[in-house]
Formats: sequence, C-alpha cells, structure tokens
Amino acid sequence: MRLREYLGTVGKLVGGRISGWLFAIISIGSLFTSAWLTHYNADQKAASNLLMWTAGFSLLAFVFVIFQAQYDAWCVERKRYEDEAAKNVRPELIGEALRFEKYGSRGRAYDKESGSSYSAHFKFAIHLCNHRDTPTNIRGISLDPSALPRAISVSAITMATLPPVLQKGINQTMLVTFDATVPLKEQENEVEIDISQLIIRLVDGFGDSHLIAVRNGERLVFALA
Repeated sequence: MRLREYLGTVGKLVGGRISGWLFAIISIGSLFTSAWLTHYNADQKAASNLLMWTAGFSLLAFVFVIFQAQYDAWCVERKRYEDEAAKNVRPELIGEALRFEKYGSRGRAYDKESGSSYSAHFKFAIHLCNHRDTPTNIRGISLDPSALPRAISVSAITMATLPPVLQKGINQTMLVTFDATVPLKEQENEVEIDISQLIIRLVDGFGDSHLIAVRNGERLVFALA
C-alpha cells in the first residue's frame, strides 16, 4: 500500500472511531459530571480537575484509536494481498474464438406456436493461453447467445479437440462444435448474425470460469438454399 493510501485509510478509520462509542461515552460522562458538580458543589478546583481528567482520557483514547486504526489498516492491506496472492495461484486463461463456420445442416422445422425455424451445425476454433504458472486442463464450455442482436438457441456443444494440459505461455488451439437454431421470418432464405457479443466461458480443472472473447467480425450464416 502506498504511503498516501495508507494515511488515507488510517485517517478514515480514525475519523470513524472518533465519532463512535468511545468518545461519546467520555463526552456524556464529562457533561453529566460537570453538571452535577455545578449544581451540588461549587468547588471550582474539582471542576478544573474534571476538565484536566477529561482531556487526559480523551488524549489516551485518541492514541488508542490511532494504534487501532493502524492495525486495522494493516489488516485491510494484508487481506488485499492474500486475495491477490490466492487469485494469482489459479490459472488465468485468455483466448479468442474465431473461424465460425457452418459444416452441415439439420434443415427446416415448423411449430404451430413458434413458426418456422432453421437449424445447422457450426464449428469454431479457440486460441488459448494460460498466463499463470499453475497448469490446468479444460473440463467444460458454455455458449450464451442471449446478448446477440437476433435470438437463436444453441445445443449439442462439444469440445471436438482439446489440449491435454495448458502450461504457462504456450498457445494452444481447441476446436468446438455446436448446433444453432434460428427462428425464420416469412420468405427468409438467408440469416446472417453478428456474434461478437456471444458469451463463451471455459471451465478449467479447478472449476474456475474464464470468459473468452469473440474476434470482431465473426458471424453465423444460415444459408437455407
């Protein structure tokens, strides 16, 4: 933690505690004792001593609060460091999905409620690299088309080729196949969909999920002819 950040954190913690219960008790106790002495005892020396004791207690409380705030700031920084260290222990997979191609057709379908639709088989590649020291493998993949400009459904997602182990800094390629179905509008013979917003997630051997970007310009083309 930088010095400015550390001092800012300590200052916030001290400010919060000064307005907290400890100084409230000192202030209320001093107020009631002072009122009692004024009403029942005209001894000015006792009132003066009270002010001195109150100032002393306030100073000790302030010193205590500063030490406590410094400890809490250290705990905050340690927690931040431990979280970052734990994150760095796990693999970080960065990749790009590209070359989306149709390689087969399932044909048209018709449903009384949803109308006509067209289904096709697609494949694409993922260039993948592990950016951390911990090796891992891939145990799952998901495709979420909910953010696409046109509604489609996907199924039968299969990792056709899979790298056995992802070591740090070694680029690898995997092949994925899936089926996609698009609802058809009347007299529609070809559908082309921008899939740059397709959400692809890989699940590594630790169970962590990694978001894979889709290369700009990639499209799904449903050619019905």
